[in-house]
Amino acid sequence: MLVFFITFLPITLSAILFVYIMVVGSSPHQRNSIIGKSYEKLVRVPVICGVASFSLCYFGNQQKGREAYEKWWDRTSKYREWFLVLFYIALVWPIEYLYLLHALPELRASTLSKALSWVLVLSSEVFYALAVFTNPGKVTPRLEREKQTECLSHSRNAIPTKRKRESRSPQKTKNGKANSIEPFKTLHHHTQKHFGRGWRLFSLRKEDEYVLNQHYAIDEIIYPSSAYYIPKGDTEPRKEPCKDPGNFTITGLTCPTCCIPRPSRSKHCRYCDICVRRFDHHCPWINNDVAEGTHRYFMAFLFLHTISCLWASSDLFRCIKQFLLQHNAWGWKLRFSNGETIPIRFIDYAKVLAFLQTRNVFLFCFGNAMSVFLYCFFIYNLRFVIQNVTINDLNKMEDLADFVTELPTLDLVYQEAMRYCQRLEKVALRKPRALYKLPKPPHRCEPGYEEGGKKNKKYRDNARKLLLTDLRGLFDRGVWNNLKEVLFPYKGLNEARVSATQHTESLFS
Repeated sequence: MLVFFITFLPITLSAILFVYIMVVGSSPHQRNSIIGKSYEKLVRVPVICGVASFSLCYFGNQQKGREAYEKWWDRTSKYREWFLVLFYIALVWPIEYLYLLHALPELRASTLSKALSWVLVLSSEVFYALAVFTNPGKVTPRLEREKQTECLSHSRNAIPTKRKRESRSPQKTKNGKANSIEPFKTLHHHTQKHFGRGWRLFSLRKEDEYVLNQHYAIDEIIYPSSAYYIPKGDTEPRKEPCKDPGNFTITGLTCPTCCIPRPSRSKHCRYCDICVRRFDHHCPWINNDVAEGTHRYFMAFLFLHTISCLWASSDLFRCIKQFLLQHNAWGWKLRFSNGETIPIRFIDYAKVLAFLQTRNVFLFCFGNAMSVFLYCFFIYNLRFVIQNVTINDLNKMEDLADFVTELPTLDLVYQEAMRYCQRLEKVALRKPRALYKLPKPPHRCEPGYEEGGKKNKKYRDNARKLLLTDLRGLFDRGVWNNLKEVLFPYKGLNEARVSATQHTESLFS
């Protein structure tokens, strides 16, 4: 039994550490830490193994093996994207099945308590499905928008005619024989339609998408502007000089793939191959972007999954305790021949339960481990939601702070920091306060302030910290308003429609 615990505990801790490294290791915060370096090494392992396997087919030629591996990797990318989603289903759903249909009926508890267990588990899976299948906030590419406009104009001008009833008989070839490949083509078409990315990427109306794209202004600090301007009352960008700034809206840089100006806080996802508004990160566990349309479902899934794991652990602990009480094993004591009594230790209870309550003990340990991990990950993401900062924003802010603090002299660091402070005064929703505390640097001949000195490094670190503090206030509207932006991302559409309706009524009244 001791061997069982010696092997089970390290395996559990290793699995938790592996998941933590794979989830958090890609973050810029962990770039130079042990977690970040471990993540880079773990990511290289499949590549090394794949190249080695393909090299064996070419008699040890690593160059041909690498080329074959890269071709295989590109061809299987569409199917590989769903691997972690299927892995989650294969891992979590059987455990939820054991808990709800086997362990929970054994628990002597009220109907309300058991109903709450079902509600927590099912609601967490519902929000997981919404996070997987919801449009993340796609910015419609230029070619797709032109096709939609063309199709809409053709549909309006088309004359309605009666549809001919199509024959359901299989198509025949020139020889008159039935084409056996046609059913497979139809199956492939429906599979691509329902399980490709098309079902997720529906488009909004042109006017609604324009409102969403202009929700955040181009700050020209972490999101640069382009030479294009959108005249007020129009939805199409034009490349013309901005003579009257009051009648123009600045647009972001043009995406080379989608051929559209990027809205502020958007990014082109290389996995989904689309531009997404208020992009946070691409989550492989949902095979979708955590962004404008999916951020609320992702956070709800993390929260409910954490609560359901804690609630399940509580139910399983009560199951184990009721089992011990039923067999009069709770509070056992060992009595020796000399009359001395010793209470049973925790390790003794664990040995008994590992044999007699193996399923419940396993589910209890799994639920506790998952609840701790999910709670930490939820708090990590909630901190950014409260500040209205996405991980994409934070990456750009840290790159800017690194650029400023790595300038050749402290005078340049101070001047550049003050220049960004003046810009933040104009565009930031939360006005800068920290950068005003940055003192002017002394002469570089002062002891410790020479390049490479301790005071020099301390000044740069302080400037970086103060600059990041004020940069995080770019989109900060206050805790409550920040939460509303995540929970109700399309509320601005309703307000825009109401204002447009009132404006129209005032014109005709």
